[in-house]
Amino acid sequence: MIKTLFTTAVAVTAMGAMVYDSYSKNDGIAGRTGSPSSQSCLPSCHTGNTINAAGGTLSIASPNMPNWNYTPGQTYTLEVTVARSTSSKFGFALEALKSNGASTGSFTHTNPNETWSKSANVAGNIRESAVHKTNGGLGTGSKTFTVNWTAPATNEGNITFYMAGNATNSSNTSSGDFIYTASQIAIPNTASIHDVPQLLTHVQVFPNPVSALLNVTTTTAEKTDLKIELFTIEGRFTELLFIGEKPAGKHPFTFDINGRYSAGLYLLKVTAGPKVSIKKVYIQ
Repeated sequence: MIKTLFTTAVAVTAMGAMVYDSYSKNDGIAGRTGSPSSQSCLPSCHTGNTINAAGGTLSIASPNMPNWNYTPGQTYTLEVTVARSTSSKFGFALEALKSNGASTGSFTHTNPNETWSKSANVAGNIRESAVHKTNGGLGTGSKTFTVNWTAPATNEGNITFYMAGNATNSSNTSSGDFIYTASQIAIPNTASIHDVPQLLTHVQVFPNPVSALLNVTTTTAEKTDLKIELFTIEGRFTELLFIGEKPAGKHPFTFDINGRYSAGLYLLKVTAGPKVSIKKVYIQ
């Protein structure tokens, strides 16, 4: 086993974890991401190389959080990649912190054999970290760890992801591993579903209530970018149903929602250029 320890600081409060070479400490450790007040993996746990040494990288990406703008209550995919061509086992740790150093949002794990959550007391705050599991970081030259992060239910301002990554040398000692850190800031999306700049007319939604096929028809006076989104009644984003450019005219859509959502009241938001229409839809 490889003793892998991560110390990464990502500005959307992203990563913090440690991977160990020893058999007794071969999965991630919470609270050592290099975030404010937290410990670092070097030199406390690992020796022999400097942090962020040449030849390796640590990065974070989110395919469904454009421009790192988060919407309260929405769930995002986070992809943390540790890379070093000479390594075959990797580790990571990831945190999401508010400006006061407290954790925010929550992690869930789509690959439970590779990642899980742990917590640590850092400067009086119980911080949650997404970290690697034993042997969850095997790879050739690089490893991408994927976790889901659900943003807090309300706007909590800028959130920083702090992360640490370990590219191990498989020596079964604490010496010679390569520790990388990074950070990523996420900014709240200030636009609200209830902020309607201009009213879009000629939008029909039927049947309503609906249990299977939802029909939406809208008419535009000129060529425009059209977007149809579904939100919970509280305004939390649920799904993007359509996005694309449409010419002037009448545009019918049919969406199969059978069994896809919990029963209840939702908001359907139709955006055509600067104009918006919001319709209440009851899903049975």
